[in-house]
Amino acid sequence: MMKNLLSKQAALKAGKWATLAFAGYVGGLYLAQRHLVFRPTRKPVKAPPDLPTHHVEPILLGTEDGHVLEGWMLWPRQGAAPYSAILYFGGRRENVAWMRRSAPAFAGRVLALFNYRGYGRSSGRPSERRILRDALLQYDLVVADKRLDKHRIAVAGRSLGTAVAAYVAAERAPAAAVLLSPYDSMLRLAKRHVRLAPVSLLLRHRFEVTRSARWATCPCLVLKAERDQVIPHEFSDRLIKAWAGPVESLTIPRTNHLSLPLSKKTLAAIAEFLERRLI
Repeated sequence: MMKNLLSKQAALKAGKWATLAFAGYVGGLYLAQRHLVFRPTRKPVKAPPDLPTHHVEPILLGTEDGHVLEGWMLWPRQGAAPYSAILYFGGRRENVAWMRRSAPAFAGRVLALFNYRGYGRSSGRPSERRILRDALLQYDLVVADKRLDKHRIAVAGRSLGTAVAAYVAAERAPAAAVLLSPYDSMLRLAKRHVRLAPVSLLLRHRFEVTRSARWATCPCLVLKAERDQVIPHEFSDRLIKAWAGPVESLTIPRTNHLSLPLSKKTLAAIAEFLERRLI
């Protein structure tokens, strides 16, 4: 009998420690969620130098709450104003200055690039609400530039940034949208990757992209990697189904989540789509 009592006490003690450990795990996830959703590249990147195809113009954009976003406008050396433009929103670890390497694929078009809050030299801390509001400011700045044709502005986004591009597409009706590795819901995606925690109760940055997609009527190009372990195709397909406007979807062979935006086939597909949509 004494042995059974000791066994029960040991089981209760083990259960107590397991409960405490799980509570600590859940609490840690809640506190760290900003870092899990956003991975700011705090290390500043040198201003992109001019390119054979583009001249680089640095921009500092003030936000409504007093922060400053670091950005660049890449102006084409060929053609004449008013130009068409692409406003790009990066992935969760991305300093958008890196996009300069892709600029030659879009000779003749302006590239507008802004780092999220907390990324590069942009001040503040990222959050879903703030990033989405900042994106509208960026779009409005681009549209107001007299050197650009406001009727030939496209939005583009990669991974995390596809939610931002979709939001702008719904709120501002650009001429076209390009989404690389898009997803329908950050909450749904988090549930796939974090299976042991009550994600629905913890996650604040939910990025329910289908809500935007239902109001986005512009033509959209969706590009998926052949092997994407971060955002499986089923998440992209649900977004495609929800998009209100016409959608073209391509899977780029021999690519994964990281290599998709660097593929020559990806850049060629985007250039061809924009050639048709930004006439």
